[in-house]
Amino acid sequence: MPIAIFGLIEQALRLVNNIIEGKPMNQRQAEALAMWGIFKPIIWPILPEEVKAEIVKLMDGGTLQ
Repeated sequence: MPIAIFGLIEQALRLVNNIIEGKPMNQRQAEALAMWGIFKPIIWPILPEEVKAEIVKLMDGGTLQ
């Protein structure tokens, strides 16, 4: 991956952190599910299989409920 991609990812994570700071956990979880629904079709095809398996495991385990 080019270095610019890592910078973009870092800035996106900073933005997410700023958005969720000070919000109750249930609101954070609801927003995370909404974002997942929006971005999954975009990023899912490029994720490695190991990452996909871990995401499925976490989602099935109910960590976002």
